[in-house]
Amino acid sequence: MEKTIDVEKIIERLSNVATRKNNLTEIKEDMKYIGETQRTFTDPDCRGMMNNGKAEPCYNVQSLVDGKNKLIVDCVATNDINDLSQLTNLTIKNKIKEGTIVLADKGYFNMEQIIECSKLGMNLYIARPRQNVNKKDANYQKDKFKYDNIKDQYICPMGKILKYAKKDSENGITGKRYRSNDCNDCQNKIKCTDAKKGKTLFRREDDDIVLNVIKRTIDNPRIYKLRKGIVEHPFGTMKRHMGYTYFNRKGLANVNAEASSFCIAYNLKRLINILGVQEIIERINKNKSDLSSLFSFEQYYSMKCYILNKS
Repeated sequence: MEKTIDVEKIIERLSNVATRKNNLTEIKEDMKYIGETQRTFTDPDCRGMMNNGKAEPCYNVQSLVDGKNKLIVDCVATNDINDLSQLTNLTIKNKIKEGTIVLADKGYFNMEQIIECSKLGMNLYIARPRQNVNKKDANYQKDKFKYDNIKDQYICPMGKILKYAKKDSENGITGKRYRSNDCNDCQNKIKCTDAKKGKTLFRREDDDIVLNVIKRTIDNPRIYKLRKGIVEHPFGTMKRHMGYTYFNRKGLANVNAEASSFCIAYNLKRLINILGVQEIIERINKNKSDLSSLFSFEQYYSMKCYILNKS
């Protein structure tokens, strides 16, 4: 039997496709006009992020965890797709005292924010991310060049000297430019640079601060390894033990309220483990007129070590 073609149904489908195409084109133009790179229709505030190897609409939850009792000092939900702008967001906001150890993973490596935290006296430990070496040999990246502070010059892996050339700036940051005049005689130039006049390096004014943080982290692996065991504790408890694996609310403000509520629940659970139910009841009965001191948790925070993490 020959199949009957429903022309009207086909026309209707084509019309629906055309309408949807026009709508998406309008949305694309609107996004381009206001500078958006992505938009989610079910929740306009969330963003596409990698979650367990898949790109999904998500929020990025940041937390500041106490190194002594694994209590959550602060948490915030953001729709930033990475952590590069979150280091100062939590540390400076919470007025971390001078001399406090702060541990953060390489996702927070932002030179400007590292400098800002260090100038406030924080003892920051943070891993340096792997550099994008493109087509060049990783052995000739900037971190492989030794800086001579006395002579104010760099020495390349092949022993060539890069002398101070001029004051310069990159991305609005002032510093110095160093150049080598001996690159054309080097057999490994092709691995190092395409510049006809030779290799150049830019050194910002506060480079020493960042290099000291990197050196401190490399020289103290025992301290830095504490980050994993401490900071994963709250999220592991919330996700695996308390079953909190996704948000039920929409909108950044609502998600922040939900995240904060669950962090309070975690802190209460943790406080019960630290003090015990009987001790908490006794303290409530003793301080009925002012319960804020009991639930502020400040007396249980260690002022020696804070750790940043993301969900």
